[in-house]
Amino acid sequence: DRAAFRDAGLAATRQLAKRQITWLRATTATRFDPFDAGAAATVRETVGRALGA
Repeated sequence: DRAAFRDAGLAATRQLAKRQITWLRATTATRFDPFDAGAAATVRETVGRALGA
C-alpha cells in the first residue's frame, strides 16, 4: 500500500544518507587554487590517485 511504500522510501533515504556521511568522513580534504596555471593537472592527478589509475 501507499504508506508502506512511503515508509520504505524514507528508510532507504536514511540508509543512503548514513552511508554518504560515513564515506565523507573517510575522505581527506584536498585544496587547490583554481586560478593556478597547473590546477587542471593537479585535479587530474588527485582524481587519478583516488581512482587507482
